[in-house]
Amino acid sequence: MYQAQASFSEAMDCYESAVDVATRTRHEAMKGHALNRLGHLYHLQDRRGEAEQALIEAHDVHSRIGNNQGIAHALKNLGEVYRAQSKDREAEKALMEAYEMSYHIGDITTAAQALMSLGHVYQIHSMNQEAERALMKAYEMLSGAGDDLGTADALNGLGRIYRAQSKNGEAEKALMEAHEIHTRIGNHVGAANALNGLGHIYRAQSKRGEAEKAFGEAHEIQTRIGDHMGAANALNGLGQIYLAQSKHSEAEKAFMEAHEIHTRIGNHM
Repeated sequence: MYQAQASFSEAMDCYESAVDVATRTRHEAMKGHALNRLGHLYHLQDRRGEAEQALIEAHDVHSRIGNNQGIAHALKNLGEVYRAQSKDREAEKALMEAYEMSYHIGDITTAAQALMSLGHVYQIHSMNQEAERALMKAYEMLSGAGDDLGTADALNGLGRIYRAQSKNGEAEKALMEAHEIHTRIGNHVGAANALNGLGHIYRAQSKRGEAEKAFGEAHEIQTRIGDHMGAANALNGLGQIYLAQSKHSEAEKAFMEAHEIHTRIGNHM
């Protein structure tokens, strides 16, 4: 964790210096790129106000010099910041513009990422058909481009949308495929998320043995990689399955462990 924090700090220092140098030398392209990266790093650190400010400035710089790819990247990152701030109208506008511009210039990855974020915005508002269309299009674009990680992320998103619509068969298929891809490329976070989703699908279908296995594997992965919130969620899923099986002592143990994790990380439920 400390190594990751040090790397983050070094990256921040690097891009802040780049912005300063580019401003003094009037190198607009360098400045816009550095601001884009800086805004993304601020977002990852939950410094949303600073992220928004950096990305708006990046968008302005790229617009001034006519760099459409830079504009699209800034809009996509800005849309994700707005989504995290629950500014859904601003997020939808930024992400739609990012998608249209990226698609027009042939930047398939950025276009698909914008569509996936749009899908999440639509899902928040229970616009499930719009969300499904956005995520399906993203999946088709990314799988066609041979982007395994992006394809698996889109499948995870589709699995959530299908589950919200009680399309359990389609959800199971999407999440199983997502889990297979994430496991093959070594993306443990994605694999665990897919397993958690599968656990909920199996629970809805009263497939308790399969649900217990999926939640148990998710908990093992998330504990190993230090995803405390994910581990707690998997334990809650396990607790629900144990209750349905009348395994009351196991259920109590799982719920207690989940509660302890939430308390430790400051997530009061």
